[in-house]
Amino acid sequence: MIAIISDIHGNLWGLEAVLADIDRRGPKQVVVAGDLAFGGPRPAECVALIRRRGYPTIRGNTDEWLTRAPARVTDATTWASTQLSEADRRFLACLPFLWRLPHDAGDLVVVH
Repeated sequence: MIAIISDIHGNLWGLEAVLADIDRRGPKQVVVAGDLAFGGPRPAECVALIRRRGYPTIRGNTDEWLTRAPARVTDATTWASTQLSEADRRFLACLPFLWRLPHDAGDLVVVH
């Protein structure tokens, strides 16, 4: 069993609930399909929790906004970016755009 989670958007309470369910179910692999921090009240905590878990993680569009100069800077983008440490921003900036799990029957490719 593989669990794929995405669009966390700084919602720590939602992320903790999903991770508790994942822990209960015990999948062999967990993949995070992007958008970790932007939009919710706890962006840094969400990034830290995913980093601690060490799950393969890909970059979503809002992760990109927080690490590169977006075309349209908003107060929300600025606020979320200031909540993240430099290490958090580097983590998000270095995430790949896809993750691939090779399989004999065909690869599973996860993108945001």
